[in-house]
Amino acid sequence: MKTILVSMMTIALVGALIGGGIYAVFSDTEASTGNEFIAGTLDLKLTDADETLQDGVTGSIGDTNMKPDDSGTVTGWIKVKNSGSLDGTLTLTISLSEPTEPSEPTDPDLDTELTAAEFADGVIATTLTYDTTTDLLAAVTDDDADGKDLKEIADDIVSYDLGTLGAGVEKQLDMTVYLDDACNNDFQADGVAVTFTFTLTQA
Repeated sequence: MKTILVSMMTIALVGALIGGGIYAVFSDTEASTGNEFIAGTLDLKLTDADETLQDGVTGSIGDTNMKPDDSGTVTGWIKVKNSGSLDGTLTLTISLSEPTEPSEPTDPDLDTELTAAEFADGVIATTLTYDTTTDLLAAVTDDDADGKDLKEIADDIVSYDLGTLGAGVEKQLDMTVYLDDACNNDFQADGVAVTFTFTLTQA
């Protein structure tokens, strides 16, 4: 009995020594660090002849002293740049509103008040291009066959797809308009305000 007890104690001791790490193994541990997940950016900036690259510009295209048949004299441009890190899809909407106008003439024959849409009907565009090659006027219907006017442009250029604007890429919108020679005295001291809204969305 004593021999059996000693044998069992010996076995237990050997097991404890083995479990206690008498036998070592080689090992090496390395880590991959700095695995960051950061969102990119879409950052649309505009510039024109009078303003540097910024979030929005004013008075880029227009004239406050128009007269009938000033063909080709009212021109302007707006540059759009994707200052972000992601490519985006650019769309354009052109909308009309009432402008800040001078007082109507006191002559009763000249004091007719036109709405912005009525005045826009007399402002004819000869050029509306993007990136020199995309003719936006091709997408506009000349409803009254007198030339494609601002009212028709605003009706048809709504969320118009200008295509991809890559990160760091800058492109330009150009426009030329004139006041139709059919515009009579009702147009004096009236006008229209035009807003060009560019929207850049993830491509």
